[in-house]
Amino acid sequence: MKRFIFFLLIFLLAVIPALRAEENKEGDKSMDNAEEPSLYVDGVIVVVNEDVVTLGELNQEILRMMHMMRDPQAADEAALRDIALRSLINQKLLAQYAEKEKVEVDEAKINEAVSERVEEYGGEAELVKAVFPLQAITRQGLSIEDVKKEFRTQQKIHEIVRRKTTAGIFITPQRMQEYYEAHKGAWALPERVRFREIEIIYLPEDSKYMPGNYREFEDADAAKKFTEDLLAQISSGEKEFDKAAMSASMDPWHEEGGLRTLMDGGEWHTREDLKDFMADFLFDEKTVPGQVSGVIEGDKKDNGEISCFILKLEERQAAAMLSFEDAQREIVDRIVTEERTKRRDELLAELYKDAYLYPEKFRNYNE
Repeated sequence: MKRFIFFLLIFLLAVIPALRAEENKEGDKSMDNAEEPSLYVDGVIVVVNEDVVTLGELNQEILRMMHMMRDPQAADEAALRDIALRSLINQKLLAQYAEKEKVEVDEAKINEAVSERVEEYGGEAELVKAVFPLQAITRQGLSIEDVKKEFRTQQKIHEIVRRKTTAGIFITPQRMQEYYEAHKGAWALPERVRFREIEIIYLPEDSKYMPGNYREFEDADAAKKFTEDLLAQISSGEKEFDKAAMSASMDPWHEEGGLRTLMDGGEWHTREDLKDFMADFLFDEKTVPGQVSGVIEGDKKDNGEISCFILKLEERQAAAMLSFEDAQREIVDRIVTEERTKRRDELLAELYKDAYLYPEKFRNYNE
């Protein structure tokens, strides 16, 4: 059955675009300046059981990852593509496993979240475009039900990973002491911060990047005005920072309420991790935990793209050599993170063993 599905997909990819092209030739021969027809089928990159990873999904994931990098231009394109592709395969397998385990989500909360987003974006069509920025361009028929399905899938993935990775992690004082001794070089810590951000991006029409929570603006001034209005709502208490980030921010961390993390999932950032205009606020000794910045304009790119940020300092730690007593919170966090990562890797390795993946080079996890 799985092989039948795969060959059916290949057949559709080959035949449908050709049929569409033939229809356009017959119907629009006299229209030399006619617009290109929409793409009806997205290219399949990998078959994952009864699901697929598409070219549109891959491009969007690569762009999302590049947006998280301090210097995306220095990235190894081939390596980045492989990481993005593997991440998407993992997501497909986890979503399928969540369905198999019959993970349930609160439909009322899904509907409430979607309704809030629809109101924020001024309509269902605008929200669909925000959630599926690239796919909305290459696929027809996307609707608000697809948005609900996406929210539902992501919640199920979070829940199944939580269930399989968090239960029964026991951290004894002896284990903490052994971890401290084994990682002596880790306790000379530079000054660090944890923070949340809201990023509103103005994209010119020729931009190839489409962020999550995509929202169109007439120009850069309109994007800045939107950010200023959002800051006023946060400052007045009308909106909580994390909820404003979830509904409006275009950064990769908006689903986590704007809590910015590193590629490895860590929440602590040094000055070297951040752009200067962020570090200037977050590491200023006058900035206190809980304080929200004004609207900060980022670096303007050559094509006119620019971002406006609102930052919130959650916590700051001074540079220090941590004693065992002072490092205990850090030790617990690291042990939990490492144990959860190990368990997630073990879960994925098992899912790969039982999965049908094509091309076959993707059949083994982390290879």
